[in-house]
Amino acid sequence: MLGLNRRALFLLALVTALALCLRLYRLDEIPPGLHHDEALNGIEAHDLLTTGERPIYIGSGFNGEPLLEYSIMLSEAVFGMTAFAVRLPSALFGALTIPAVFLVALEIFQRDERRVTRDEPPATRTPSGVNLALASSFIVATLYWHLNASREGYKPVLLPLFGALTFWLLLRVESGKRLFACGVVLGLGAYTYPSIRFLYPVVALFFAFMLWRERPHWRAHLTRALVIAAVALIVFAPLGIYYVQHPDAFFTRQNQVGVWVTQSNGIVGALADNMLKVAGMFFVRGDLNPRQDLPARPALDAILAVGFVIGLARALWHWKQPANFLLLTWLAAMLVPSIVTEAAPNFLRSLGAVVPTVMLVVIGYDAMMMFITQHAIRNTNVVRVACCVLLLFSAALSLDAYFNQLPRDPRAWYGFDVGLVKIGEIARALPSDEPIYLTPISSEQATIEFTLGATRANFKWFDGRKCLVAPPSDHTATLLVVNEDFRTAERVPLHWPDSRLVQTISDYANKPYLSEFQIPAHAWNFVPQSPHDEVFGKQLRFVGYTLVADHVASGQGIPIILFWRAQQPIRSDYTIFTHLLGAANPRTNTPLWGQNDHRPCAGGYPTTRWSVGEIIAEDFLIVVDKDAPAASYALEVGAYELDSGARLTLPSGADRVMIGPVEILNR
Repeated sequence: MLGLNRRALFLLALVTALALCLRLYRLDEIPPGLHHDEALNGIEAHDLLTTGERPIYIGSGFNGEPLLEYSIMLSEAVFGMTAFAVRLPSALFGALTIPAVFLVALEIFQRDERRVTRDEPPATRTPSGVNLALASSFIVATLYWHLNASREGYKPVLLPLFGALTFWLLLRVESGKRLFACGVVLGLGAYTYPSIRFLYPVVALFFAFMLWRERPHWRAHLTRALVIAAVALIVFAPLGIYYVQHPDAFFTRQNQVGVWVTQSNGIVGALADNMLKVAGMFFVRGDLNPRQDLPARPALDAILAVGFVIGLARALWHWKQPANFLLLTWLAAMLVPSIVTEAAPNFLRSLGAVVPTVMLVVIGYDAMMMFITQHAIRNTNVVRVACCVLLLFSAALSLDAYFNQLPRDPRAWYGFDVGLVKIGEIARALPSDEPIYLTPISSEQATIEFTLGATRANFKWFDGRKCLVAPPSDHTATLLVVNEDFRTAERVPLHWPDSRLVQTISDYANKPYLSEFQIPAHAWNFVPQSPHDEVFGKQLRFVGYTLVADHVASGQGIPIILFWRAQQPIRSDYTIFTHLLGAANPRTNTPLWGQNDHRPCAGGYPTTRWSVGEIIAEDFLIVVDKDAPAASYALEVGAYELDSGARLTLPSGADRVMIGPVEILNR
């Protein structure tokens, strides 16, 4: 292989094996939980596996480049719908990046003839370029920045692999086979992640640079560029056709996170601020997102940062050398995605910069070694051992941060949706016929759905801060209350005295996160003060109401609780209206002095989710017009379909129920 001796091949295999082990070790446990984006990729891959459909673009509301989803599909075919299966392709791609880094680093370092040692016997000669390439591979293998991305089911992990392969082939395009391979890799890159698009200008710049630098050979360089471009376009064509037919898909993610969207009133200032943050991510403050970094940990520790600064300075000083020009433009281009988007620095969007960053670190250490051996310590072996010790210590810091500190960081609980995984596990363990209610977050969260493994019609959610849902009284039910809902956990023992607190779950900061209640199979004691029995449209039964306050001042809110029950399965999403009626309002020429039109539970429990036998008690305010005169007012209650405005009617033909009265007082 490339004229390498057995020692070099053995060391490369050893570093690659180390990288693979680090990426597979406890992959289903670290990072904890399973973030929404990972779960969504897993769900989409499962759909590919079960439906047999093979789309060229997998629309998920984010980026639909399909390469990772198809890889996860193959993984799930073997390992099932598990977190390990979702993350395994990323781990393998991360491990494959290591030999790719070695190849491109070797090509770059061996271009400097001064790096080849000539004083060793031919049989044992190992050019220093090999050692530098091995060092580059080892740093990438153990660097938190890349290790973290390799252990999560996210698409950016493909960026370093395709970048390294692209530029290795680009530097070795003398033969036709390599021209073809380079074009294929470039074309396939479009199927990975949107940030890869910033790699293509670097390829074009590199060819332009070579045309300028080697002007006598411009025909050969131009021919190679055209061949590579043609092959890349052929490979890209299926996805390209889709983009032509669906132009919005090409810009989906950019139009969600670009500074021109999030900071539309100060783009220049936002870009300047992001540039400083991205520059500082190497030494000062890294990514604040716990999914992408141990929050605020710089991308490089002090050991690597010293090498990076020296290597960057050296490359800038000798920028006319093709290898340095390539590294500088590669680094700059792959940092742009983080500069032009929100939440900079973003370690995932800038992951494509990890390979040139590491190679600049190694260049810096190589320059330091040369300086020290020439001016201080003549024994090169001592200097090499010292550098190896430093790199090993740096690796130890990185691995401790990832495998020891990250799992214990309180922010990881919410960063990786650990709580949602717990909810899914609880629901999966319950009997299939037992109704489950979750408040106040959606049971349709991707992480919950993935953990659950299958659709469960009787797993429903509502917002307990706005309403309370009583399960049908003929069956035991489970109620899961996330701590964001500050009301329901206190109300359950009051309204179901025989309910049982099954367990409570705390987050990594030992703060309560989830309470699991078992609701007995009998009716609750939460009943309206004013019972009713009116059925709207043969679907919505109005059970009654409670006026929490029946006299308020003008400009204040009337607190009211409405009780509803589904008469039969409801297919339409109805809006509930509650109007305060009195004498004619001169501003509107109607008797309306206050109203609250809303989807039930403030939109948190629409009528399409109601089940027969449930009772929904929703409480809200009707704000009284500040100019309402003191008098006795009535309230009307009903329901209508928002699109058509058509009201549901009672058997009598009326479209409302009158309740009240309410006394409005002067302020």
